[in-house]
Amino acid sequence: MPNQSYHIEEKLCVLDSNLVRQCLDWECKKPETLEACAAVYLHYTCNLLQKDSSINDCCTFNRHCLSRLYQQALDTLKYGKYIPNPAQELSLRRQNGKKNKDKLILALEQIIETVQKQTKISTIMVVQVGAHVGALANDPIYPYLATLNMMHGVLFEPMKTQFEGLTYNYRQALSENRIQLINAAVCEKPGQMSFVHKKPPASEYTASEAGAHGTYDPLFKYMYRDNDSQLGTLGTMVSKSDTIDAANNGNEFMESTVTCTTLNEHVKTMLANHRLSPLILIVDAEGADIIVLKDMLQIKQPDLILYEHTHIDIKEALLLMDHYNYACSYYQLVDTLCVKRKGLEEVEVEVEAMSIDVSKILTGMGINLGFESNAAVEQSSILEIIANGMSIENQVAEYCSLQRILEFDCDNILLHLLQEKEKEKKL
Repeated sequence: MPNQSYHIEEKLCVLDSNLVRQCLDWECKKPETLEACAAVYLHYTCNLLQKDSSINDCCTFNRHCLSRLYQQALDTLKYGKYIPNPAQELSLRRQNGKKNKDKLILALEQIIETVQKQTKISTIMVVQVGAHVGALANDPIYPYLATLNMMHGVLFEPMKTQFEGLTYNYRQALSENRIQLINAAVCEKPGQMSFVHKKPPASEYTASEAGAHGTYDPLFKYMYRDNDSQLGTLGTMVSKSDTIDAANNGNEFMESTVTCTTLNEHVKTMLANHRLSPLILIVDAEGADIIVLKDMLQIKQPDLILYEHTHIDIKEALLLMDHYNYACSYYQLVDTLCVKRKGLEEVEVEVEAMSIDVSKILTGMGINLGFESNAAVEQSSILEIIANGMSIENQVAEYCSLQRILEFDCDNILLHLLQEKEKEKKL
């Protein structure tokens, strides 16, 4: 931890047992120590969630659990969302992913295990559009791609500051010639386009320098603490005024011109050279996700796709996935995870009409740190599965994405439907 002065501002938000969002504006600065700040931070967290029995037990009776929460609070104050050690982060994700049955982690591990058993295949290819700076706790692929030699990829990031940070965080993989970084947005055609984004702060460093990643420099706060630095909108996607005003009345956002490219220009040759390697596509393109999906599917159909659905037409994207025989699932409220149905490229998945009252199935605990949930499901609790429409999985993914219910509950809805379908088969 540097000895220089620091001033850390955080917004601590959690959902209580009633799915009510509770927030606290938090500040820590010298002469207070980070350890003292973490203790108070933890105290407020425990108070915000005291109605939840498991959290209350952790905070009140279980010293080992409380110690773990304290360390998490201290790490949050020190690093924000920054991943200082990708190998350690990968180990934690694998451990927690297996324990919690995280769909993305389990899918990634299955692909890795498959390659490890092969003699003719030694690589896994990754295409990530909207890579930001990479080393973020919410980046789905960074610990894998930065750590594992079998992982190779092409990553796209249009913003200059974020791209410099991405270059720094992937410096080891770049030196090993495992990845290629493209400072451009993926668009329908090459050229230039306006891009609305958060203004980067003035700093004595550039984001490609170590100082910006190991101190409480303004750039460190911008890259790893400020959620708005991950926001950006191509000019053709949403009106510029709407984007700026929605953020903070335009005081901190700006418009820049970025380079546009296509996936085909950078990906096609690479994939041809690794024709048998599994392919993973990660998309967070702030509204351009469907453009990326269509572009990629025409080049090669990935084995695994993760895309953000919050800024796009949810049904259009799922219809596209269904057309190419992907089974999709609702993932962590804002993303959709799709897996290619092996051997079903020419087979239509039969879907029969079904109707269920979702409100009678939901059994989620109601605790989901850091996310908001939409209570609209109470107003639209009947889920109608359309005969000969998208697969059951994809129709459920559409419903859950529109209703923004908890992932655990969505999984229960799908399980119930599949069980009902099996019962009908036996009759």
